[in-house]
Amino acid sequence: MSKIIQNKINKVDEISKEISSAKSIVIFEYLGLTAQKISELRRKLHDANAKMYVCKNNIFNRSIQKNNIEGINELKGPTAIIISKGDEILAFKEINELMKDFKFINYKSGILDGNIVGIDKLSTIASLPNKDGLISMLLSVLTASIRNFAYGISEVSKLKN
Repeated sequence: MSKIIQNKINKVDEISKEISSAKSIVIFEYLGLTAQKISELRRKLHDANAKMYVCKNNIFNRSIQKNNIEGINELKGPTAIIISKGDEILAFKEINELMKDFKFINYKSGILDGNIVGIDKLSTIASLPNKDGLISMLLSVLTASIRNFAYGISEVSKLKN
């Protein structure tokens, strides 16, 4: 087997392994992004335990098939993939921010917690707070009634004194 083919097989195996352990995946068209913006994006993603890959579509397609992921059309055109093992929403947020600045960037597909997410829902997901933010909001709602009750009792005791 030639060295080139072996390198491609190794790349498919590497990306397949990353996909299998990912919390979320964003597939998008990156054509037109400058090298500086790509480097900046990669730096942000690295800090959040995520990686961006730019490879031939054939390698991406084989990696997706190897993980038995159904529902993603065969990738065509300039494609990048972000695989996140940390914050599930961060990759969506970063691409959404880039989409505001660069109108030529488009979502191709996304996977969140093993479920394929429609292109129309990816921007909505990007607008959600991260998991810690959602837990904080939930706890705030749960403690609001107790806090209001305690405040009411406090005011009643002040009136009686």
